[in-house]
Amino acid sequence: MDIFDFSDGREGYYGEYGGVFLPEILHATIEELLLCFRECKADPKFWQDYVRLLQNYSGRPTPVTHLENLSRQLGGAQIYVKRDDLNHTGSHKINNVMGQGLLCETPR
Repeated sequence: MDIFDFSDGREGYYGEYGGVFLPEILHATIEELLLCFRECKADPKFWQDYVRLLQNYSGRPTPVTHLENLSRQLGGAQIYVKRDDLNHTGSHKINNVMGQGLLCETPR
């Protein structure tokens, strides 16, 4: 299941006992954000711009490095690590920030 595939009314639902607590004052804001997200999700230009930002600013896609010594030390299982530390700012959080910035920039 894609993390963006959810049926209407089930956004933020995490299983039989899960859910989301959202203060009443934020409902209208979150609804506006959800509407904007759905529009952008369906917009090929938005995704092209987002991928371009990831590549040119953040350094995506990040490389995957084989940890040869650790693999050998742990008995032969081949261990790899995804190198998010090589991203601009050194973490995955930049993906979210750039997506939010692009949402703000996108005329609706």
